Amino acid sequence: MMRSSLAPLLALLLLTSALLVGCGDDGTAGTTPTCSADELLDQQANLCVPRDGGDEPDAGDDTDTDIEPDVDDEPDVDDEPDTPGPECDADNDGVLSYACGGADCDDNDPNTYPGAIEICDGKDNTCDNIVDEGVSCSFYAHTSDGLYSINPFNGTADRESDLIDWDGDLVRLLDIDTHPNGVLFGVTRNDLYAFHDAENVWIRVAWMGGADIGEPNGLAIDGFGTAYVTAENSFLKFDLAEIEAILDEHGFDEREFEDLILSPEEITVTGDTTYISSGDCVVNKQNTFYMTSKHEEEQDHLVEIDRTTGDAINRGPTGFSRIYGLTAGWSKLFGITSSGELLEINPNDGSAELIHDFGDSKRWYGSASTPQR
Repeated sequence: MMRSSLAPLLALLLLTSALLVGCGDDGTAGTTPTCSADELLDQQANLCVPRDGGDEPDAGDDTDTDIEPDVDDEPDVDDEPDTPGPECDADNDGVLSYACGGADCDDNDPNTYPGAIEICDGKDNTCDNIVDEGVSCSFYAHTSDGLYSINPFNGTADRESDLIDWDGDLVRLLDIDTHPNGVLFGVTRNDLYAFHDAENVWIRVAWMGGADIGEPNGLAIDGFGTAYVTAENSFLKFDLAEIEAILDEHGFDEREFEDLILSPEEITVTGDTTYISSGDCVVNKQNTFYMTSKHEEEQDHLVEIDRTTGDAINRGPTGFSRIYGLTAGWSKLFGITSSGELLEINPNDGSAELIHDFGDSKRWYGSASTPQR
């Protein structure tokens, strides 16, 4: 009985020993494997693994997303369109110069480019090879016997007519000027004349009242139709409204003016010296009244005069003498002399520049703006 009860217990002990011996591939349960120099210990798996990461991707096979494209694949800078610089539109008129492939024939003048407005300046403003196209750029001037149109931009003088009346007799005009309504007037020693342009004759329209102010030598008409006649250190001032009314109703019928007598106001020119009219006066578009004065023997001065009081301001010496004609037009002030000189005068300081010399063949007496100026 005892022998048979111990047999099962011994069998169980032998089986348990066999199982403990079989745990762990390294032969001892719970021991840490020893890795070679080319291996690393995977502590979680308690295994040795290769140092290169085994099946992990090779770093050399990685794709670098930060690598820039080859420079050779970028667009060539020279192939990009050029942007015109400021030197291609030096006058800032919005049109490129010829040198930059544009159509501006003068890149130094903002008034010159295709599509510009043609103005009187002696230039081809529209770049079509035609100078002062479609505009009138002349003013009137007269000698002792003829009426001329002078173009100050190209230095030409064209005779328009003789200074004659209905009977063909010479009218000895001392100066001329144009009324705002376009009628050209002229003055003699005692009388006022109007030019009948359809017949090229001058008709007497009024007697100036015989004012004893010396020898008249300048006529100016302002924007309101008031006339001014200078003589020595005074000027006469009179309204042309009555003459305008007769011209509107009867035209150039000289019989309608036979008894017309003007009663001008006489005003003395005053200032820091005695100013003496050298030959003409003018009223510009701004209704500023100028006269040339010969108070200095060597040269004439430009004088600005108050049309109501006669108070004068000397704008300065012109550098020229015997300026017998003044005219204002195209924002400029021009003068002509008895020796044939054509001048441009600076109204701020009186200085004058010679722009053309017609010579002794043109002894200018007076000048006037044209209706178109």
